[in-house]
Amino acid sequence: MRTGYRRLVQAAALVAIAATTLPLGGCGAGSDRIRFADEGGRCSDSQVLYVDDSGDELYCEGFKYKGPLTPDEKRETLRLASRLASDGSLSGKDKDRVRKFAEHPPALARTHLVPRSVLAAGGKVWVLGQAEDASYHVAEIDPASSEVTTLALTPKSIAGFAIAGSKLWLYGDGIWSGRAPVWQVDLARPDRVDELIVFENGSASIGAVAPEGETLWVGLSIVGDEGVGSARVERFDLRRRRVISSVDLPGESSVRSIAFTSGAVWVDGDDVWKIDSSGTRAQPVDLGIPTGHMNASSGAVWVASQRLVDSPWVGRVDPATRKVVASVKVGPGIKEIETGAGAVWILREGGELLRIDPATNHAKLVATLDMSGGAGEGRSLALTDEAAWVALDSGGRLARVDAASGRVTIRQLSVEYALAE
Repeated sequence: MRTGYRRLVQAAALVAIAATTLPLGGCGAGSDRIRFADEGGRCSDSQVLYVDDSGDELYCEGFKYKGPLTPDEKRETLRLASRLASDGSLSGKDKDRVRKFAEHPPALARTHLVPRSVLAAGGKVWVLGQAEDASYHVAEIDPASSEVTTLALTPKSIAGFAIAGSKLWLYGDGIWSGRAPVWQVDLARPDRVDELIVFENGSASIGAVAPEGETLWVGLSIVGDEGVGSARVERFDLRRRRVISSVDLPGESSVRSIAFTSGAVWVDGDDVWKIDSSGTRAQPVDLGIPTGHMNASSGAVWVASQRLVDSPWVGRVDPATRKVVASVKVGPGIKEIETGAGAVWILREGGELLRIDPATNHAKLVATLDMSGGAGEGRSLALTDEAAWVALDSGGRLARVDAASGRVTIRQLSVEYALAE
């Protein structure tokens, strides 16, 4: 197979951007073999091997391995390819190009990591972003040390993600025909990407995923024969790798977010729904207006109107009665609601960050952030114990707002990529 050199050079470093800080299993540069983890096989330098045009898949006598690879693994793979003699898988010209690349790896440059979504889990801050070449990466930020680690992702089109423990789940932004997947990545072994089929026998898009123990809750928009969507929430067992229960949401077309309180799951579509822990019964929350944003803590569900310009209010819903028990005035243009750091946090379109005290239901302005650079459409706000984290703009800026003092610290997110010849 003929492999385009320019694309090979670009992809070779891109899929291994962060491997120096998240080491992957495999061989070093001095080894004679590459291990193919998914199939348990090995490829020696006497076997046929080639790299596909995207640089993301390697083949060896029927074995297929998808990256990312460490820099040493990539160099070793190309070293083996350059030693092929007359098997016909590479032309003489391409062999020369591969050999040249293996001997002189390309120079690396840095580009902004544009945040698409941000969340907090396990005491860390996680940012899903895109690099200049449209590849996706996840940045892990340790709030205590400020250390940033990035991981290149294999899927090519990602709408959102979730994290719990050592597992990362990703879902795409398109309509899937036949089977709708969620990709599961073990952060201890990021070279292993498992595809979980959460919907079959039809067309559907995924609007939200949320892990709870050994269960993954998935919000689906199922496309009917006439192109009209209907909403469903599925409960996926991660051990048995199958859907164990599902419930339809009558009158809904999509699911935007999923949150939890004790013994219940809360789903946001055009309305807010309460689903029992078995995932078989859904009850609507009658607020009288379409909702636009929702989040939950142990003692309350917080919702805002979908009419962002007209409604300056956030409603507090009692989880037991499904009734609004308080309304908090926060101003128009509500972008996001998050709970954490002992409070409820509201991010407005103009960059105003407000904190609601659950004890008094009173809102206070904490900081005003510059979001004029065009923030992404995904989740822009996350909470750790001591701070709020806000994705600011397409320039890769992330703000840390101290929960106690309101002090703002700006961080620049970036990743490496290979310079094409």
